[in-house]
Amino acid sequence: MNELGHRCQASPVQVETSFACLREEFQEFKTEMLSVLELLRNQISVLCKSIDDIEMRHRRKYLLVGGIPEDNNIDLTDTVVSSLINKIGLALSVEKLSVCVHLANIVEGQCGPVMLRFTEPSLRATVWSMKTALKGTSHTISEFLTR
Repeated sequence: MNELGHRCQASPVQVETSFACLREEFQEFKTEMLSVLELLRNQISVLCKSIDDIEMRHRRKYLLVGGIPEDNNIDLTDTVVSSLINKIGLALSVEKLSVCVHLANIVEGQCGPVMLRFTEPSLRATVWSMKTALKGTSHTISEFLTR
């Protein structure tokens, strides 16, 4: 800064030259920073897409079953299996489910969906293909996907 001050006091021509040089350097710096910011934005976008893909691959293994009432006295897995057997007519047993969890209520007064994970991917595909048998009932089957 002292050097720049001495140059400014030395001669008006040199001052103008040093300001022009400073302006050029600032423009180069600004251009470089904008390109770095654009690169960071692109990397963040790619990372967000990758995370979403990973999350989708994980969630693809699950199905959501709606319309199952929440009752603390009855085992949830037994309730879900008996509902699916009665409504779909699928030969299903409790051992075929590796995860059966009631998710939080989204709307007050309504029961939240039950998240299911099957031990066999083929069984999940079978249940998913038979979801139309639930038409006209209070039960629904949906996939557990990201937005």
